[in-house]
Amino acid sequence: MLMTDREFTVMHHRQVAAESSLRFFTDKKEIIPGNIPSPYLRKANKTIIHYRANTPHTVMSRFDEAAKSGFGNCTEKAFIVFASLSRNPRLIPNSFVYLASLHTKDHIFVVVTDKGFCNRVGYSSLSRLSSSTLVVDGWAEDWYFPNLDIISASSLGFMNRPKTVRQSSMREACMIYDHRLSLIDRLF
Repeated sequence: MLMTDREFTVMHHRQVAAESSLRFFTDKKEIIPGNIPSPYLRKANKTIIHYRANTPHTVMSRFDEAAKSGFGNCTEKAFIVFASLSRNPRLIPNSFVYLASLHTKDHIFVVVTDKGFCNRVGYSSLSRLSSSTLVVDGWAEDWYFPNLDIISASSLGFMNRPKTVRQSSMREACMIYDHRLSLIDRLF
């Protein structure tokens, strides 16, 4: 794939921002998902249900509650990633940052794409977005460029192979249900 220096720089900035954003979950605060088997499952589910019922549905309130409690599912983790990426000065001039959901799949993640390429919310698909589009999945703690072929990703240094079953299954779901992608913007 031929790429300009500017496109390469934009993709590199997106990759660095995604890695930095996901480090929150390992370096700062582990957020335990309440919907996977763990010793904390019952407590996690009760905590998540309680604060979802008693907290306004804003990015910052979800971020605060997940950070305080240490529990959160894909929604809370996506909101934390969204809050981080949407304020990243390296991304602001060249990117739109969206929360995205897959209809018929109960999953929320973040999509970073080019300004002007997709400038509205609503239904779309990852395959219609540019090759520099980045998916950052807080729940799977994963990032990838879904429209960049494996050879290009590897040769350009943008290869991030799935390391867990959760990462593989969520990437697969994004590809299978690609036509049911809903982009949600500006939740503040």
